[in-house]
Amino acid sequence: MPGRFSLKASKRGKQLIKEAWKKLIVIHGTTIASASDMNEIFLREASKILQPDKNWDNVSEDYCAISEATLKRFREAKERITGSTFKIFCQVLNLNWEDVAENEADTNRDLSEAPSPINFYGRIQELAELQQWLSQKDCRLALIHGMGGIGKSTLARHLADRVADKYERLIWLSLESAPPFQKILIKLVQFLSKGEQEEGDIYQLMQYLHYQKCLIVLDAWEEIMDSHSADYTIYNVFVERVAKESHKSCLLLLSRRKPDNIAILEGKFVLSKKLLPLIKKDVKEFLSAEGLFGTDIELDKFSERYNNPWILKRIIQKTCLQKIKGLL
Repeated sequence: MPGRFSLKASKRGKQLIKEAWKKLIVIHGTTIASASDMNEIFLREASKILQPDKNWDNVSEDYCAISEATLKRFREAKERITGSTFKIFCQVLNLNWEDVAENEADTNRDLSEAPSPINFYGRIQELAELQQWLSQKDCRLALIHGMGGIGKSTLARHLADRVADKYERLIWLSLESAPPFQKILIKLVQFLSKGEQEEGDIYQLMQYLHYQKCLIVLDAWEEIMDSHSADYTIYNVFVERVAKESHKSCLLLLSRRKPDNIAILEGKFVLSKKLLPLIKKDVKEFLSAEGLFGTDIELDKFSERYNNPWILKRIIQKTCLQKIKGLL
């Protein structure tokens, strides 16, 4: 879909902006009484570059050609802004915009709300099956469900890294605290439009999923199921449209429970996988890699008692290179 050029700072770029901003504060220190004063000075300088023919000395002090909200987006580096404005802001900060901006790979992937990659044990078969769903099959809607701590997010994070090159755009959003659907919709529209649309509706969102091959991960779906709000209905409208309409993309849901409507939708384009506790072999691999040891009998008993990855991690955090026998 056509759109104007837009940019966002990379992680390194955000640090460069922070350092350059501190230098500006030092330069203008005697004229700054508050943070808003520095914002005003900065935006006035940016306005002079954007509209050089305007007599800015005779313009009201509280007027600038660029909004303070746009400056906030630039500094926080969470959302994209138009390329021309991004370059002007960098110019005011005496920075090379190419050093500040995300590269193309960063632009097409947003894992800021995803868990950090961690050591991964077992789940070889599950990972291979899910990878096939997202890489080779025409899967529009996939669900990974299972009890808390069983490893849904960890598995999905490794899955996302493996299939990222199969998708033009990839974004991970957390549904903790049951955010209103409109908030999630805005994030998706802004990301998929590369910052060119501030907001939109489900129809526009579906258009992006049709024209681009996108992977959207919504983590903690049970938060929406438990919210008992009107938003749950709207979320489900979106999910059902993703499942039923023809498009190039995939929506991956992570949930502690399997929603009834997804069970009904299951078929060629809608697939679900329940994660079970780790098998003995995987628990032993986990323990060995983390420095816990014991006899075969002790390891077998431990593996039967503890097979939830979250519980295993808590145990390991409280122990250090000790025998399993002391934990039985």
